[in-house]
Amino acid sequence: MKKKKQKIAPWILPAFISMSIIQFLPGAISILMGFTNLGVQNITNIPSTKITGLNNFMEIFKKGTVVGNQFTISLLGTLEYTFFATLITFLFGLGLALLLNQEFPGRAFIRAALIVPWIVPGVVAAFIWRLMFLSDYGIINKLLRHGGIIKDNIFWLLEDKALFSLMIAHLWSNLPFVMISILAALQTIPEELYEACKIDGGNVFQRFVYISLPGIKNVSTMIVLLSFIKGAGEFTLPYVMYGRSAPPGKANLISILIYQTSFQTWEFGKGAAMSTVILVIMLIIAIFYMRLAMQEKAD
Repeated sequence: MKKKKQKIAPWILPAFISMSIIQFLPGAISILMGFTNLGVQNITNIPSTKITGLNNFMEIFKKGTVVGNQFTISLLGTLEYTFFATLITFLFGLGLALLLNQEFPGRAFIRAALIVPWIVPGVVAAFIWRLMFLSDYGIINKLLRHGGIIKDNIFWLLEDKALFSLMIAHLWSNLPFVMISILAALQTIPEELYEACKIDGGNVFQRFVYISLPGIKNVSTMIVLLSFIKGAGEFTLPYVMYGRSAPPGKANLISILIYQTSFQTWEFGKGAAMSTVILVIMLIIAIFYMRLAMQEKAD
């Protein structure tokens, strides 16, 4: 056993060092920055930076201040966006996967067509949706007007519809990943189980509940967790869809607020504190979700 470990160690060490330099070290530095007063006043003189303890964390949660109010709005908006975007994407992906798991003419073509959004780069996809959501010249308003559904243009990128618009764009971009993952899991389920269920008088709903759902449970757990983490750190989509201007209200997701705080107002300490808070929240959610999933698996 010791010899095996000695043989494996040289192969793991380079990957561990690379991961430490690329991910762990910057993450640790970011967390430490949250406890300092690093900002525009001392960015050119790092040694003059002072440790301020929990001051940055207290300020971003302080009610009545610009930073505090915006952080609360962005945090709640991010959690809302992440929850509903993950839920909607998973449900649509599940539905399409179940459909594409059936035999019908043109299935291969539809599968290939549905993968296209996944291939499109995130920046390009976000810019396309920005053009489509424009109130005056966007194709969405034009189609709705021609269909007689609306009379006046809808301002999709403003006010209360801004977060919903981001969710639609997120759905389009991330649906193929969810669909393909669930479809792959469905195709590993033996056909004999469905045949046996049919013989025993099981209907479509019963076959779905007692065969399909348990068969995709492990994959679904990972899909939901990865989608939640990705949604919480969404940056490209809102940044490109709204250009350099701040998205309105809750659509100003926490990743955008961190960017604005750190690189527009140059308050690196507060920006790092915001990053640390969202990291802790995501870790708590991820640990809770994984423990719940593992407990159900053990039962």
